[in-house]
Amino acid sequence: MKKSKLLIICISIFSLTLNAQIKKGTNLADLGIGISSYGVPIHAGFEHLITNEIGVGASVNYTSYKDTGYLSDYKWTFIYGGLKGNYHFNELLKLDSKFDVYGGLTLGYWSASEKNSNISYSSSYGNSVFFTGQIGARYFFADNIAALLEAGGGNISGLTAGVSFKF
Repeated sequence: MKKSKLLIICISIFSLTLNAQIKKGTNLADLGIGISSYGVPIHAGFEHLITNEIGVGASVNYTSYKDTGYLSDYKWTFIYGGLKGNYHFNELLKLDSKFDVYGGLTLGYWSASEKNSNISYSSSYGNSVFFTGQIGARYFFADNIAALLEAGGGNISGLTAGVSFKF
């Protein structure tokens, strides 16, 4: 009987420490790729949790796309960068420590340029400030490494899959 009570206490303490997977002071670095008709976007991001639920950070996305036409070759380049804030729903939803579900807002700047090889033409046809939202989830398959899926947030593809590193 005493061994089963001790086992229950140990499991409870272990569970409490696991639920602190994402907490104040945690840093997250993300690397990912997306799917787009404009090439394969590359995503990099950073977030620092200032409370157990609120994180702030930045992200950048890049892709380049070439098209060979009948009369000329075109190359487009897209770069999105922004500052973001996220709310992490782990404590509110009482999620398992392996999951991190979040949503937030991003304020950023995007730049799109085009080059035409045959007529020495270059244009910056799409530069603008943007304000958008994002939702995402991480699944920690190791203490400091998680699979990442994020939609929105100024991602060129709209959906990014990748990996997150916690430190």
